[in-house]
Amino acid sequence: MKKVLFTWLLSVATTSLFAQITYGKRIEIELTDDFYSARLATFGQAGLLLKSRDENNKRRYAWYDTDLNLVEEKFLQLSNELSPRASFTNAEATYTLHANTKKGKFTLVTFTVDGRSIQQTSGQLPKKCLVGQMVILGDYAYCRATVKKRPLLFTIQLATGRVQIIPVSIGKIKSKNTNLYDLQLIEGTNEVWLYVKGVINKRTTDTFIVKLNILGNKTATLSLTEKEAKILADVSALPTKRGRFLLAGTYTIRNKYPSEGIYFGEMENDQMNYLKFYEFAQLDNFLSFLPEETQEKIERKKTRKASRGKSLEFNYYIAPHEIITRDDGYILIGEACYPTYDIRFRTEIIDGRSREIDYYVFDGYQYTHAFVVKFDFNGTPLWDESFSLRPSYKPFSPIRFMTVTTTNDNLIKMTYASRGKVVYKIIDDQGEVVQEKETEPIETLYEGDKTKWSVSDLRHWYGDYFVAHGRQEIKNKGKKNKKVDRKRQVFFMSKTMVK
Repeated sequence: MKKVLFTWLLSVATTSLFAQITYGKRIEIELTDDFYSARLATFGQAGLLLKSRDENNKRRYAWYDTDLNLVEEKFLQLSNELSPRASFTNAEATYTLHANTKKGKFTLVTFTVDGRSIQQTSGQLPKKCLVGQMVILGDYAYCRATVKKRPLLFTIQLATGRVQIIPVSIGKIKSKNTNLYDLQLIEGTNEVWLYVKGVINKRTTDTFIVKLNILGNKTATLSLTEKEAKILADVSALPTKRGRFLLAGTYTIRNKYPSEGIYFGEMENDQMNYLKFYEFAQLDNFLSFLPEETQEKIERKKTRKASRGKSLEFNYYIAPHEIITRDDGYILIGEACYPTYDIRFRTEIIDGRSREIDYYVFDGYQYTHAFVVKFDFNGTPLWDESFSLRPSYKPFSPIRFMTVTTTNDNLIKMTYASRGKVVYKIIDDQGEVVQEKETEPIETLYEGDKTKWSVSDLRHWYGDYFVAHGRQEIKNKGKKNKKVDRKRQVFFMSKTMVK
C-alpha cells in the first residue's frame, strides 16, 4: 500500500528587489507497486489532479485543493492491453487516450473538473495505429497518427467513440511523402491547424497548413513555403487584433532535422504578407550563455567562414513558446536541445568467432540554453538574449521546461526546476536581465533527510503559485527521528510561491 506523508514546512524564502520564492506544504507518496506513472494536471484555484496507476493498470484520480489537501479520489480499472498514447488538458477537463496499437482498440477517458466525474468512451482504430498527438475542440478529439509509417488524421466523437478518418490529400503529393508533424488549437477561433510537410520531389519540400473546423471537417489547405528553399521545422501561430496571424518557429534548409535558424511571418486572408528567416549565427547573443573563451573561438570561426563566402551553422532542436505581443512588436522564446546517444556492446558469433559489436542507443535530448528574440511589426529582430538551461532530466522528445509569465510592467519571468532547485530569470522589455537566482534545494519532510537523487519539474498553478513535483530518493539515518531510519523513494509535490 502507498504511504502518504505531509507536513507544513517552515517558510524558506529567497528575497530580492523583484522576486521572492517561498516553499509551502509538501506531500510525499512512496513509490510502490500501487503507485506508478504519476502525472499532474493543474486547474487554477479549483485545485489539481494527480493521475497514477498500479501494476494491474488500475487508474487512480486524486483531487487536491489549493492547500494540497486530498479532497477526493476515484478509481478506474482498464484492460492491461491498453496503454496511454496521448493526452490533452484544458480549463474544463483532462483527456487521456488509452490504446492497443496492435489491435486498434481504444478507450478515451475524460476527467471533468465540474463535478469531478470520469467518463470513458471505447471504440476501434485501424490496426497498428500509433497515435502521436491529440487535441480537443468542441465534441471531438483530433488525432494525428501513423499506420505502418503512413500518416493518418482522424477524429473521435467524445460522446459515442465514433472514429472519422480525415483524408489529408495535398495536390499530387503521395500520402507516403507527407509528414503530419503538429496539431494546434488556434486561440480565439473554432479551428484546429494541422501542419504538414510534403515532399514534392528529391529537391523540393513544402510546408502546409490544413485547417479543420469544430465539426471535424477540412476547410482549407495553405502552402507556406512554396517559394522558399526552406522547411519549417515547427510552427507557432497567434491571431492578432488586426485580423492577421503571426507565424514563428524554427526552420532547416535540408530535408532533415535539427533546425538551423528561426523565422517570423505574418499571414492575412490565407496569404503570407512576409516570411523572414534568420540563421542562429545571425543573432547577436544566441550563444552568449557560453564561456567568453568559447564565444571568441566561435567568432573567429565565423570570420574565417565569412571570408570564404560561407556561414557558420548551428544546429539545434527547439521547443518554442507561444508568441508574446507587445505594443511595439512581438517576443519569441525557445528552449534549445540536441539528441544524445549511449554506446552499448553486444557479442555476436561471426564466421565461428566471437566478436564484440558496439552500437548506439538514443538517450534523450540534452538541453543547453533558452533564447529570447524581440521582433518589430515587420519581422525584423530588435534584440536577442540567451541563458543556460539545465533541467534535471533528458526527455525523449523536445518539451518546454520553463514557465513563462508576464507582468503589468512588461517584465518577463522564466521559471523552471533543476535538480531539486527552483531557477528563475527576469528580463525587461529591452532584453536586459533584471534578476536571476537559483534557490536552495526544495525542502524535504524530516530533519536529517539527505536527497540522493532528484528528478523534478515545476508547473504553474494559479497567480504567483507553482507546484514543484517529481521523484526523489531520500536517505535518513534516523538520528533525529527513529521512525524514518531508512531509505525511501517518493513522488513529491510542493506548493511554491514565486512573487
